Amino acid sequence: MRGGVLLALLLVGATRAAHLGLKNQGNTCYMNSLLQTLHHLPSFRRAVYSVPTGAQPGETAAGGAPPAEEARAMGTALALQRLFYELEHAEAAGASAVGTEPLTASFGWGPLEVNVQQDVQEFGRMLSEVLQTSMRARGVADGVAALFEGQTTSTARCTRVDFRSTKLERFHDLQLQVAGCRNLHASLRHFVREERLDGPNQYNTRRPELGRQDARRATRFSRLPPVLQLHLKRFEYAEIAPRLRPDASWPLARPRAPTGTTRRRARCASWTASSASPPPCTSAAIWRRPP
Repeated sequence: MRGGVLLALLLVGATRAAHLGLKNQGNTCYMNSLLQTLHHLPSFRRAVYSVPTGAQPGETAAGGAPPAEEARAMGTALALQRLFYELEHAEAAGASAVGTEPLTASFGWGPLEVNVQQDVQEFGRMLSEVLQTSMRARGVADGVAALFEGQTTSTARCTRVDFRSTKLERFHDLQLQVAGCRNLHASLRHFVREERLDGPNQYNTRRPELGRQDARRATRFSRLPPVLQLHLKRFEYAEIAPRLRPDASWPLARPRAPTGTTRRRARCASWTASSASPPPCTSAAIWRRPP
């Protein structure tokens, strides 16, 4: 089924939010969780469906094919449209779950990639960038940025000289501290706290006459997006040994999973510095602003 025909079918009748699951290809549970969360955001579904994925004028053999990156992005957009369509309508055809093989194939993934646990935040950023590439290629509005992009203002103020620097930064998700924070409000307060820059961590003014100076730096939100994605930093880097939180244990041998503890939790607790890759413990949450 061509993309144009698929999109036409979607516009014929009202869609409903079915609750079908996604089949796990191997270790794609992180991907499935994010895809189902995004599918239940009506504005995100509309943004995905807005991408024309059929053949466009000027893309015939005479007009030349689009660049390889754009071609891959269009393939991913079409695969995601089909996936969302099946999540909404496949139940009527008797399906109990939906496969993700066409989507992962559009990424260029094979058996190796789908059997490797990946970071859900990194996957989310990759998916967003691919969708944005497809939107730019078709000249449609960037629905991803409209939903998820916010802006912060970071201000550094020197305490001994008259110098201030302000920097605007865009974000698609907030990386929030977990260690030492009892709840989400504490994590947000930690994010905007004022930080002292002194000693070996002095602020670099990048001016020869001032050099490095003692300073205070703080971050403030200048614009929040309609949908705020939170990345919970559940592990931290350390040269000797990693740790999740002060109250987390890090045994050197893989323990038996205690009663009521999932296997994934046990894997996180048993990872050591000698492991080939960090534990798949990164958590992500999405908060949608009420209308």
